[in-house]
Amino acid sequence: MPSGCRALSANFQVVKQLLGCLGDDGDGLLERRGVVPGGRAEPADLPDILKRGGPDIGVGDVLGVRLAECLNAAAHASDVTPNSVRRRQRLCQVQRRGTPDITVRPDLGDTLRRMTSATEFELDKDLDAVRLYRRGPAAKLELNRPDRLNAWNQALGLALRDTVLELATDDSVRAVLITGAGRAFSAGADLREAGSGDRPDTYTVLTERYHPIITGIRSMPKPVVAAVNGVAAGIGLSLALACDLVVSAESAYFVLAFVNIGLVPDGGSSVLVPSRIGFARAAELAMLGSRLSSEQALDWGLINRVWPDGELGAQAEDLVWQLANGPTGSYAGTKRQLNAWLYSRIEDQLELEAQIQRDRSRSADVAEGIAAFATKRPPVFKGD
Repeated sequence: MPSGCRALSANFQVVKQLLGCLGDDGDGLLERRGVVPGGRAEPADLPDILKRGGPDIGVGDVLGVRLAECLNAAAHASDVTPNSVRRRQRLCQVQRRGTPDITVRPDLGDTLRRMTSATEFELDKDLDAVRLYRRGPAAKLELNRPDRLNAWNQALGLALRDTVLELATDDSVRAVLITGAGRAFSAGADLREAGSGDRPDTYTVLTERYHPIITGIRSMPKPVVAAVNGVAAGIGLSLALACDLVVSAESAYFVLAFVNIGLVPDGGSSVLVPSRIGFARAAELAMLGSRLSSEQALDWGLINRVWPDGELGAQAEDLVWQLANGPTGSYAGTKRQLNAWLYSRIEDQLELEAQIQRDRSRSADVAEGIAAFATKRPPVFKGD
């Protein structure tokens, strides 16, 4: 018997006690789906699970893969009896509420956690401003300054740059998810740092800190997904649009906020935005600095998917897991094609952005814009 099947058989009694869903009539969910002897396996059931998990598949993998699909189980075939339907409904109620209506013995708590933890992203590296999580061939990169809406300061920029470049060359990583901690994806540059006495040189910050992130994502030979869980503004929007796919929470919004303090788009947004939505809409976003809701962003073609806020995390992780187990070479070839057609001059454009932004950052209007932002008043621009 394969080791995966032995693992399933050895833990079957545990599953019975945890789920309480397999009776003596033998028509319970796991038996019917071919996970235990005596049941009829559907074509995409156990073989698919074993393919995903390899020889060390455990009950936790079955729970992670199959519990999320319990609503579909009742629609498979004519051998679904009223009793089994009721059991499936109980499983779905457990999934929806997150508080099982079954009693788990105290000594089984650790077993449950061990069986399900294999399906979750686990913290791999904590760089304070950035956290890296891993799940097999998938990686999740989380901006971690939630108290500042994940605004970019020096620490975040450097940690993000180094992590992106590391993931780009790590062959064990086949897909990357980028998201933000808390209620924002990223509110852009941290203007508190920009307004400090030791204000950094804008050109240096862009060319040495930000540009390697954008070009690293675009040249990375693997798919990168942005999960926008809140505001994506300024360089935060540039980061999201540098990714191959952008998915969003319903409450999220997008804004090219540079103009609101007298700056110009940077971080590649002067090419990333029009390449997705065209000149007219790009000019509108860049010159008016208005918010774009997630639904409008989807309608304009700026992003790919919108999900309810409570579903974004799980849906985005499922998507990156699917990509991490897909034809990585095909994804890499597709990126090369799109880059060649749309972004072959992106490095030249990044350099142009940095030069213009350097000039703008020395202007009186930008000083006024930053001061107005800090004091929460409308700016009074003089037009320089």
